[in-house]
Amino acid sequence: RWVHASKAAIAETQLKITHVVHADRVVPPPTAMALPLEQHWATLPTGAHQFRFAGFASPDDAWMIAQSSGTTGMSKFILITFRGASQRLEYPFDVPPNERIVGGCLSMSLSVISLFATLRILVRGGTVLFGKDFDFLVAAGANYLTGSPAHFDGLCRRFAESKAKIHGVAVAGGISSPRLYEALFKRFDVVRNVYSSSEAGVACSKVVTPETMTDGSAGPPENPVSLEIVDDNDEQLPPGQAGIVRLRAPGQATGYIGDLQTSRKTFRDGWFYPGDTGYFSQ
Repeated sequence: RWVHASKAAIAETQLKITHVVHADRVVPPPTAMALPLEQHWATLPTGAHQFRFAGFASPDDAWMIAQSSGTTGMSKFILITFRGASQRLEYPFDVPPNERIVGGCLSMSLSVISLFATLRILVRGGTVLFGKDFDFLVAAGANYLTGSPAHFDGLCRRFAESKAKIHGVAVAGGISSPRLYEALFKRFDVVRNVYSSSEAGVACSKVVTPETMTDGSAGPPENPVSLEIVDDNDEQLPPGQAGIVRLRAPGQATGYIGDLQTSRKTFRDGWFYPGDTGYFSQ
């Protein structure tokens, strides 16, 4: 079982960390041993043709412990099971018909959102490209890119002089400005905005056009995500009336490790409350 997080975040949380794996020299926590990342770890034993692992005991065992700050800015940790991981892999891709996905990820982070963006491509037999150079991504045959508004702000500056285009792009992790959308429209045939979280995965998405880029909509819920707008008493509100967003998604977490108080507030009766407010336009 492993945790991907900054050293500071690990130090703030009462997790029993036994080993810290790293690429560069670091000072491990007092209770942990530092293990340098070495290439020979991926070498097959002599005479072996494939790795053989014992497997896991149950689909409900821990697959990953992921860091999330959510809307609070405070480090929290969620547990994702093997079953939950497999349930998060369904998501539509905007690629040309009959083309294999060649997806470019603008971040090599092992955060849960970036990791699942990569896995969704791989389980469909696609190829994943890591890089922030637009011409490299085009030359490598990318037909789909994914990243945050901050990632694409940086990419826009690098493809300002390029005339090449990539078919589809998905922007997640924040609100995009009209200026960013206008830049993306010049370089991508299909621009999709994604509303997601580490706790529940992809909740809503929509294809953005020049006519809809400023309407503030996160798009309809993805199938089979359930999303409701409720009041302080968890009563559903009618379209047009703003309230509290809550959702239920396949593979979502059920609480925060070591933080029962926040878990009770954020995860209730099978619903996840991301801390956002919103309303249904129709």
